[in-house]
Amino acid sequence: MAVITGRVSGLVVVDFDSKEAVNYAKENGLLNPPLVRTGRGLHTYFRYPVGRTGTP
Repeated sequence: MAVITGRVSGLVVVDFDSKEAVNYAKENGLLNPPLVRTGRGLHTYFRYPVGRTGTP
């Protein structure tokens, strides 16, 4: 299954695909939005940041 992401759908998906990445996400409060378990980790779903550019 595929999900369209980006401005057109208003959705951003982040893939945490290792134990280290999942631990990082937990430690930094990144697992509050809806999430899905994958074979190697988690996908988290965020609203697309309208009007933001670049990295924080």
